[in-house]
Amino acid sequence: MAVSVTFWRFPEEEDAFIRFLDTSGPIVAMPKGKVRDKSALVPLPLRDLLARDPASIVMWLRDSIEELPIKTFPDDAGESYAIRWPMLPVLTYHRGRPQAAKPA
Repeated sequence: MAVSVTFWRFPEEEDAFIRFLDTSGPIVAMPKGKVRDKSALVPLPLRDLLARDPASIVMWLRDSIEELPIKTFPDDAGESYAIRWPMLPVLTYHRGRPQAAKPA
């Protein structure tokens, strides 16, 4: 089984983090979690995906994964799909975002 690492940064630190990742080679990414349209499970260049402002992503070196294992999740609204990222050599990334203050 591959080892997965979860990592997060605050928005103002993100560009330095991406530049660091780019030193390893071309990075591709996908949104982390379920999607309704299976065709949405296509790896995109990391910066292209981040421009779409996802909350969480899964990323890896472009040539390190030959085929993505996709799991189907049936539910009342039909089906949704997700890659089985815990089985892959990937990083998961959650974008740090300020939380609203809770009322006292």
